Amino acid sequence: MAAVEIQLPEGFATVAEYAAEIKHVYKQYAHLPNMHIVDFFVTGFWQTLPREWQEYFEASNFELSSLLSLASTGQLDQRAPESLHSYVRAMFHLRLNYHGSPPTDQIEKENHQQELWYFLDSMSPKKKIEVAELSQLVANVASESKCSLVVDVGAGQGYLSRVLAYSSTGLPVLAVDSSPKQQRGAESMQRRTIKRLQGPRAAANGFKWDSERAARLEHTVMHVSLDNASQLAEAAHATAPDARWMMCGLHACGDLSSAVLKAFAESDATAVVLVPCCYNHISETSQEGSVVGFPLSLGMHGTWLGQNALKTACQATSRWDASPEATLAAFRRNYFRSLLH
Repeated sequence: MAAVEIQLPEGFATVAEYAAEIKHVYKQYAHLPNMHIVDFFVTGFWQTLPREWQEYFEASNFELSSLLSLASTGQLDQRAPESLHSYVRAMFHLRLNYHGSPPTDQIEKENHQQELWYFLDSMSPKKKIEVAELSQLVANVASESKCSLVVDVGAGQGYLSRVLAYSSTGLPVLAVDSSPKQQRGAESMQRRTIKRLQGPRAAANGFKWDSERAARLEHTVMHVSLDNASQLAEAAHATAPDARWMMCGLHACGDLSSAVLKAFAESDATAVVLVPCCYNHISETSQEGSVVGFPLSLGMHGTWLGQNALKTACQATSRWDASPEATLAAFRRNYFRSLLH
């Protein structure tokens, strides 16, 4: 598998240059993402927009649906004022290009999908897709980086951990979660999965179970925070002292994602695969002396996002364009919420 490299937008030679420009542009326009959609109408934020923007959006021939393509692709009517064009160009120029994962061998992918039947039956449709895709990506990254241990942070019920440990990827996994209840649930489901993998259907499909597989997955209860992220490296070394190791996290909520990234930057972990969620739970203020979830980088020091901007960051604008009717209905609901205020 060829390594996937992050390609910076055109005009940036280093990550430091890119970060500095993000910081500069955000400070220029920070008042826009910090407007809550309801407050935008209720508290007069509309009047803070440039007058030429107001006139453009208030024009009788303006189509509300055009906001969907504007948000997802940056397409803007030529009748829009140059200052609005400039703002949109600045935002889209700073976006990282998404190239997706490297192609997986088709036979390998089909075999992986067939195996997943033993693991996915108790998951929601959304979770099935996430675990199927992420388990393949983690396996690829582990192979590329020659890792022989995966620390699954925020493992919860252990859905991803079991696929990584017991499928043909065969990766030793340390599943970490802060909740003893989640650990007990994961261990219970682990026993049921092992029983299924030892059964006649699995044997008929060529799945060979051995006692070594059972030892590939360990669970531990650990409260991971920004102040104790180094515990992850200690746990990895205790589990496999001489192993090259990596971290992964599926729906690592708020500051947990920041803690994983901090642990990766400060430890000897070889790789990290992370799917963050709930950006609005990332901390930006704290007691004196404690670490905050944003910013972690010194390059972004002095930048403050705020709750509304962090909530906006949870939105996938490409989905707005893909589901226009549902999106416009949501717009209308927010409009009526404003009227009630």
